[in-house]
Amino acid sequence: MSKVIRAMKKVYWKGRKKIKKLPPVKAAKKYMGRKRKDKLLYETLPAAYNAHKNEPVDERKVIFIELRLPDVSNSFRILYDELQRDFDLDIHVHLLRNSFVPREEYIRRCKEMLADAATAKYIFVNEASDVLSCVDMRPETIVTQLWHACGAFKKFGMSTAELIFGPNAEELKRHPNNKNYTYVTVSSPEIVWAYAEAMDMKDRQDAIRPVGTSRTDIFYRSETIAQAFQNLYKEFPKAKGKKIILYAPTFRGRVARAKTPDCFDLEKFAEHFKDEYVVIFKHHPLVKNVPQIPEELNGTFAIDATKTMTIEDLLCVSDICISDYSSLVFEYSLFERPMLFFAYDLDEYFDWRGFYYDYNELTPGPVCKTNDEMIDYISHLDERFDKQKVIDFKEKFMRSCDGHATDRILHMVFADRYDSLKLSHERTDDEIKVSVVMPVYNAENYLFDSLGNVLKQTLKDIEVICVDDGSTDRSAEIIEDYASRDFRLSLIRQKNQYAGAARNAGLAKCRGKYVVFWDADDRFALDALEKLYTKAEADEADLCVCDIRKWDDTTDRYVLPSNYLRKEFMPEKVPFSKEDIPQYIFNFTTNIPWNKMYRRSLITDNDLKFEHRQRANDVVFVMQALYLAKRITVVDERLIDYRYNNANNLTAGLSKDLYSTYDAFLAAHDILKERGAFENEKVKQSFDNKTLNLLVQSIDLQTNEASARELFDMLLQEGFRKIGIEDYENYYYSRKVYQAYRTMLTGSLVDTLIVLKEQKNTNLEVHRQKLCMQRLKVQRQTVKIQTQKEKLDIKTEQLKKLRGQMGYRICKKLGFFKE
Repeated sequence: MSKVIRAMKKVYWKGRKKIKKLPPVKAAKKYMGRKRKDKLLYETLPAAYNAHKNEPVDERKVIFIELRLPDVSNSFRILYDELQRDFDLDIHVHLLRNSFVPREEYIRRCKEMLADAATAKYIFVNEASDVLSCVDMRPETIVTQLWHACGAFKKFGMSTAELIFGPNAEELKRHPNNKNYTYVTVSSPEIVWAYAEAMDMKDRQDAIRPVGTSRTDIFYRSETIAQAFQNLYKEFPKAKGKKIILYAPTFRGRVARAKTPDCFDLEKFAEHFKDEYVVIFKHHPLVKNVPQIPEELNGTFAIDATKTMTIEDLLCVSDICISDYSSLVFEYSLFERPMLFFAYDLDEYFDWRGFYYDYNELTPGPVCKTNDEMIDYISHLDERFDKQKVIDFKEKFMRSCDGHATDRILHMVFADRYDSLKLSHERTDDEIKVSVVMPVYNAENYLFDSLGNVLKQTLKDIEVICVDDGSTDRSAEIIEDYASRDFRLSLIRQKNQYAGAARNAGLAKCRGKYVVFWDADDRFALDALEKLYTKAEADEADLCVCDIRKWDDTTDRYVLPSNYLRKEFMPEKVPFSKEDIPQYIFNFTTNIPWNKMYRRSLITDNDLKFEHRQRANDVVFVMQALYLAKRITVVDERLIDYRYNNANNLTAGLSKDLYSTYDAFLAAHDILKERGAFENEKVKQSFDNKTLNLLVQSIDLQTNEASARELFDMLLQEGFRKIGIEDYENYYYSRKVYQAYRTMLTGSLVDTLIVLKEQKNTNLEVHRQKLCMQRLKVQRQTVKIQTQKEKLDIKTEQLKKLRGQMGYRICKKLGFFKE
């Protein structure tokens, strides 16, 4: 019986396909589709808008409309961020997801957007849309089209009428896509005519403003290129030390069934350029199926970055751009680098879509029909690249894109309301929850990570005080660039006096209830401040401590140290203080200041200061804070990535003064003694354990035998005595430290170094075993996740097939079930 049923189904589907291809059926289907579209755009959607059209306009409401993408796109991002940060506005974002969600869901989103738009003062769009164009827009609303592309390359809109790509002129006028615009922003005065033609705005050409394209401002920001390279090397480590060839073609066919070219011969490029170049593919976002990179080349000579890197990042890092008819070449011209145009189907594409300018005259680089032509040009790039041609191209088509387009657009849109809408950023001390003090010295390669993390913190009520400690690189310039876009950031400059002095200078300017001292070369969890602040407030703490990860950015590997938050030395309940753990008050965490949040009154009331020394300048400050804090709490999470291989870090590396660690602990000893800390013998025991541990380590850290000998002798002769180190075995928490100390007392430096080395090797082996177990656990989790993903993909495909069946559509229409 089952065979009969399968045979009947086969006959049915074959017959159904044939019926659908019959001319009368196709014509009827087209007619019904047109009627549905007419009803949607003439009745359903306008009704959603008109239902709220007579309500008062909200003078602060701003709407961003994304037609397809799932988030705020790069066409909006800079302007959107500035409005969120610097203006007193009520900002709404509508993600319509055309072609990516079921039709019913798309219509629902459109109706919701239009109902919201009916009372909006300002609307921003970045694509053509018949949805926004189908309503009679009220005159009070200002609609600005921030077109998603620069220049004027391939034709679009009304310019494609009667071409293969576009519908006929009657259909375009019947349901216009570019109506209701108050302003249209373009990249240069040269192309105003093209947009007037495409958007059927020849009678309103003055509305098309050559003020520049907002999205291009990012290319003038000092952090953009450095961040782009970091993103590249994370995604494609093999690209380090190589030149980058970007292949970014536009799509072929219609939007709904967009296809990508597949004529690029990657194997041939690898044969000629594998030692000097790598290739990155970036296909058009509308393309769903992209060619696969051969396995032997994937990740070594080439990657597909379509879904993993933004086009902005790729333009920044590429040495050569190969495209065809994509408008991205206009943006790439800002870098004045070589471009090639792989137009193997030029005649066909011209008939399909057409161009605003003669293609061969427009392109600022060679037009190639074959892979061999491209390879030949790249092989002789030095003598054939005409940079002046690219500069002339940029001047003609990108004249208004100078890094200040967003500011001009906002002044144009808000006009005389600009100053009244912009926030003054005047804040009282009560409004600043946390002050972030960041000493900076020659950190230009790291600020994009550190400052980027700080300014993106989920806790927004903060101030960031960067203290440039006499940097000789571009650190101060980068900070000023950030500060120009974020009022919460300020810069203090001083001569090189080391991290302690820099932190003190920043501390003097702090206004927040709490203070953190974060380093300029580290990274921070985006919710780090929020978690520390929330915990400190909940426990009414003077001090809040978190755990950290050690991060080697050269290998992108992490180490999970155990000494930054030692639970074995902590009480079961928090908050706590020296009264609860006097024998461990200095041992449950380290003396570094940057994994701690301090109540500012704890610092000011006790006149706490960092020492002005190159190394160990934080010992006195942190040990006093630990001792004086009446309530200490903990966030048991690794919120900070400590970059431990950076020689320029203010607190990294060995000082030429080999006594710096000893001097710091001696100073801490004297100050704590003066404060009466050692009247409690257990507090003294905690201090001695911390001190002995670090002094013994400092011998092993010396870079030559002479330095090690000098420090060794000094400690034996007077150092241990001055600092009050006791000699009792059970007095010390680490048998290894005490063993090294007892070996020192024999007077043998060699024996001491041998003991320290043996202890280090033992620690490394233990760590290696832990790391192996962690990797095994991760591998198991990865396999489990992959299996679950495969099962989900199978179910998704089954559901997709089910939705395509007639029975499903009939049942849904009859209301048997809902999605």
